[in-house]
Amino acid sequence: MLQALRHERTRIIVLHLEPLFCLQLRLLSTTIATSPMATSLDHVTTLCKQGCLEEVIHALHFTQGPLQSFIYVHLLQDCIKKRALPEGKLIHSHMEQMGFTGDILSQNTLLNMYVKCGSLVDARRVFDQITERDVCSWTVMIAAYGRHGPAEEALALFGISATGYGDL
Repeated sequence: MLQALRHERTRIIVLHLEPLFCLQLRLLSTTIATSPMATSLDHVTTLCKQGCLEEVIHALHFTQGPLQSFIYVHLLQDCIKKRALPEGKLIHSHMEQMGFTGDILSQNTLLNMYVKCGSLVDARRVFDQITERDVCSWTVMIAAYGRHGPAEEALALFGISATGYGDL
């Protein structure tokens, strides 16, 4: 019982300190972003690990090039957890502006983010842009239409995927 109370008190303290920590990281982010070195990969990675999604979005404005695929995947997974569609769209926009085409994992994660955040139109747009769709790409899109969209679209996609992942 005593240990459960300690655990609960620790959890409450962490929940109260996390916004303060993120605020400090935001201030640090602004300081680093205005430095000659701009935002470094290490800085963005640190913000990702701390779960400070808003601060990472802010820091993205100061990056000089595309980030590594695993960072985009991590950011998009955070958007999925938080159902943060606006932030996910900003990350997607950054990927496009930087010319990042990505691997199938980052493309599928982007697709999944749009589906889980409830934007089937954007999800379909991403799906249509994936040149080398895999089983995951097809499954995510078919399941999305099966749950949230027109059932006819799910059946049509299933029919196309069953014939060997044909093009639409």
